[in-house]
Amino acid sequence: MISFPQQVEDWYRKNADSLLQRFAKVVVRSNQRDPLRGAVIIEIEHASLVATMTVWNKGDIEVAVLTKGAASPLYLDDRMLEAGEDIAFLLDGYTRKIAALA
Repeated sequence: MISFPQQVEDWYRKNADSLLQRFAKVVVRSNQRDPLRGAVIIEIEHASLVATMTVWNKGDIEVAVLTKGAASPLYLDDRMLEAGEDIAFLLDGYTRKIAALA
């Protein structure tokens, strides 16, 4: 079975062009070597917000959006993933929500 972070990287490779059309900047950082603290982080920037989608090796997901002028981020998700969850479906939904907030 492919790890959650690997599924995120696969999703990003398939969606990079459309993300770059919708957002000013998209950066992916990956550190999967550490079994507990390793993660894949997708950072999204738009004129009105900055968002991160983080999936850790241990199976946690966190999606945070900081809009311009806001004192604290809005968390779209922050939880343990269930075995077999469709990561592509989740990330598609998060990017639609982030775009709607931009």
